[in-house]
Amino acid sequence: MEVLMSDRKIENIIPYSTNSFQSEKAYLWVWHADKIPPHLGLSTQSRYYSLKSNGKDQNVCFEKVIQLIDRKKIKTLAIELNCEIELAKVDRVFESYKMNSIAGTTCLSPIKDILGKSNPSKLQYLLDELELGQEIVKYIGFNIDDSFSGIPYYTEQDILRRLELLDNDA
Repeated sequence: MEVLMSDRKIENIIPYSTNSFQSEKAYLWVWHADKIPPHLGLSTQSRYYSLKSNGKDQNVCFEKVIQLIDRKKIKTLAIELNCEIELAKVDRVFESYKMNSIAGTTCLSPIKDILGKSNPSKLQYLLDELELGQEIVKYIGFNIDDSFSGIPYYTEQDILRRLELLDNDA
């Protein structure tokens, strides 16, 4: 078995419970946190948003997200952000995106716009900026056990290859 180098070591992950999670807060979601590359989403005020290769999730009820993660046992991180995000702004930004197969557009693109971060090209760089600005409150893990060593190393090219693969499967 190949051992993957960790792009981002994440410690002090709190296991998900109704006590550790407040759905009205802002969260950056890292789906398939153990895969290359992971998928990203954003939630605020109990509503979930994500740009995908085949469309987008927009204004989805938070409970449906939790049910999907639980049912499919997806290793997911919810990163609580120390900021308030206006729901109308999230709607406007996600409305302006069609799908992430357009050249240079990824699931990170609308999230960067909403958070006002123009530089990050992948999750590691976004997390660096958020930590530098002390914008991360805590990491909450869904289906994350002690064997989780962090976000695997990947490149921008890995993102484009994955999008191309998904586009060809559609």
